[in-house]
Amino acid sequence: MARPLRIEFPNAIYHVMARGNGRQRIFHADADYQRMTDGLAKTVARTGWQVFAFVWMPNHIHLFVRTPKPNLSVGMQYLGERLCSPRFGKWPSPLFVEFLLFGLLHGFSV
Repeated sequence: MARPLRIEFPNAIYHVMARGNGRQRIFHADADYQRMTDGLAKTVARTGWQVFAFVWMPNHIHLFVRTPKPNLSVGMQYLGERLCSPRFGKWPSPLFVEFLLFGLLHGFSV
């Protein structure tokens, strides 16, 4: 069964959560957290996102962002590549399961 279409439009606000495949750890050392933070900064510079909050947990992440353009999927793909590329030889399966689990926030203003 195909996943539902993701709703994207200008100035949308999202809560994004991604979990490690099989709930495995995605961060093993401080350098992993720093790589993700650096990747987020590069993603923001590339996409123009406004980040309200982010949390990196050992086996999952949360982002609270506004997308000035309808580019959430593109930005999350870019962010995932920043984190995963140094690990391609280490992980036999995808690092994230269902990388994007969206929550589009309605009626929220910042």
